[in-house]
Amino acid sequence: MKKIYGLAALMLCILIVLSGCGKSEKKTEESKNKSITTSESYIDKLKIDKKNLTYTKVIPEYTFDVSNVTELSKHATHVFIGRVDSIDGCSTTVGSGEFSPVPEEYGKISVIKSIKGEIKNKSIKYARPGGVISVAEYEKYALEEAVKEEAVKNEEENRKASGKENFDKKRSFYEMRHDGDIKIETGKTYLFFAMYNRETGYYFIFGNQYGSREISGMSGDDKKAFIKSLDKDELKLRDNDTGKNESLKNFIEKYFS
Repeated sequence: MKKIYGLAALMLCILIVLSGCGKSEKKTEESKNKSITTSESYIDKLKIDKKNLTYTKVIPEYTFDVSNVTELSKHATHVFIGRVDSIDGCSTTVGSGEFSPVPEEYGKISVIKSIKGEIKNKSIKYARPGGVISVAEYEKYALEEAVKEEAVKNEEENRKASGKENFDKKRSFYEMRHDGDIKIETGKTYLFFAMYNRETGYYFIFGNQYGSREISGMSGDDKKAFIKSLDKDELKLRDNDTGKNESLKNFIEKYFS
């Protein structure tokens, strides 16, 4: 898989996370948008006590401008319309098979229409940056990687200094999200930009809020009806920065014709 993040940003993320558990930030944007946690299936099973959840906002350093549709498309192996069927869990290795400082939620998507790159399967496995993961699960691979890069001298000393040396790592959790990104929701339909990993079989959805844009006007449950609505120019594509909608048909014709 191509390296689309700057190394400095990745190592900064490790330092932020392993330096100790701080207080959770108030998610004002979530309240404003009244967004539902899309991965309720796996998060509910974790039964997290809010006091044991540390929220980390990550500012990724891409090697290109993700807000530029042409650039985003150029780095994507596949661009497609899909319905999110499930968000099954969160892992630091599932998408690429290698450690990722920002854990990734993973699940299944039903493909409605391929726009760039052919997808033969009706259902695909995906991974997307951001999610909730236990400290124990995160550190299983993070500490090994940190030692290699000499990014963290002594993780336990850092925790002790912050007064957090005695806590249950299996019951303590990190929630990491890219700054400005959205949370995708099960049952909703989106335009996705992704890179396919042949080794793992996962489609890595990237580009933050620019690589996952919600489509409204017709449910993705009925594929034939959805395509008809697209042809009739009845579907809208959400701009996650402005909150405004634009014609999905015109967007596809402009950038992919």
